[in-house]
Amino acid sequence: MNQTGGLAKRTQSATQKQRTEYNQTTAPQTLLNPDNYVEKPRPNFYNVLKNIHESRSAYKRVLYVAKLNETEIKGEVEKDMTSYFKNIYGEQEFSGLNLILGSYCIHLLEGENVLVNMMLKTLNDYQHQSNSPYHQIWILHQTEECPNKVFSTWLCKNVILSGSTKEVKNLQQHEKSWVIYESMLEIGKQINIVINKGTSQINQTIKNMASELLPIGEELQSCLSDTEMTLNEYLQFITDPPDIILEKELVWPVEPDLIY
Repeated sequence: MNQTGGLAKRTQSATQKQRTEYNQTTAPQTLLNPDNYVEKPRPNFYNVLKNIHESRSAYKRVLYVAKLNETEIKGEVEKDMTSYFKNIYGEQEFSGLNLILGSYCIHLLEGENVLVNMMLKTLNDYQHQSNSPYHQIWILHQTEECPNKVFSTWLCKNVILSGSTKEVKNLQQHEKSWVIYESMLEIGKQINIVINKGTSQINQTIKNMASELLPIGEELQSCLSDTEMTLNEYLQFITDPPDIILEKELVWPVEPDLIY
């Protein structure tokens, strides 16, 4: 009998404890005083993207083809271009490959977005100087937000080729640009493999890869159509605000704002 009574007391005590805990968890919450309430700042979509962008490295690549002045081709154009880029910008902040192929050069440039844009603006000014080797510059391709660099350094080489097996005349215009872009990236990867084997090995690798992958002469000239932006047009495109013109603004007479 005593055991039965003790069990009943323990059961009653456990039940009372459960009721107390339930009442504590389901009791009405105290309302906040609106006068003292301060909302904590919450992340918005823009700040989330901004933090992601600032927490990682991202690079921009620009591919351009330039027509060179005939007088500069006969001189030390490789030395002049190397001196121009390295003296103004240094060689640690950007990378890429500038290949001089006869009367044209193909240059793939990569670096941080702000730096590359600044370099292109300076290059556009330099193009119009009397001592510039550039006659005209066309932008064939650009890529932003690249997570890694392909080139470990920046190189400028005057490559003398007897011929090239690459044909692009029959391709669409965007396909021509893409072929040159991918070819320059592949050359950069091969350069990284032999970068520590000496200058002669690097030069031979560039020459072999260029003759196999890059168009020259008329084939390269076919890539420079009127649809490609010049450097000056490209800079206007990325810096100037767009000029929006409505279709009705091109009609004469102009429709009144209000029709009564």
